[in-house]
Amino acid sequence: MEELISSVSIINLILLISAHLFESIVLVPHWKSISVADFIDHYKGIGPRLTAFFTPITIAFILSILASVVSSDKNNPFQNEIILLITTLIFLYLIIYYKIFKRLNSEFYRGQFKPTELQGKLNKWERWHSFRVINEVIILCLLILLTRG
Repeated sequence: MEELISSVSIINLILLISAHLFESIVLVPHWKSISVADFIDHYKGIGPRLTAFFTPITIAFILSILASVVSSDKNNPFQNEIILLITTLIFLYLIIYYKIFKRLNSEFYRGQFKPTELQGKLNKWERWHSFRVINEVIILCLLILLTRG
């Protein structure tokens, strides 16, 4: 059962990383290249769809990672260190979402920013997004280590 949970966690995480990379490679450059008015119109349409897509896979990612942590061998000191790292990175992931992304995404969706602020906000979003993807890749590597015990 532990192996199945870990496999599901790895698959969920790879899906999330892939989707976030698509955002980085395709969407962010597009957003940065269009006018403020076009961005607001575009984001009003795509924002809810992005939320509808990312919310379930993010929840699945977090729950499956936590299930992997709970089902791992707690008597193995090496695994305990990995569990601590994964748990810390998950909390960091959640804090960053609530402190950075939730606010910025809401501002984008409602168009609550001055036109001159858009590029700065997109740059901030992009930097934190890159950090989030790196965090996900580290969690993936740690999860693979955890499964190899």
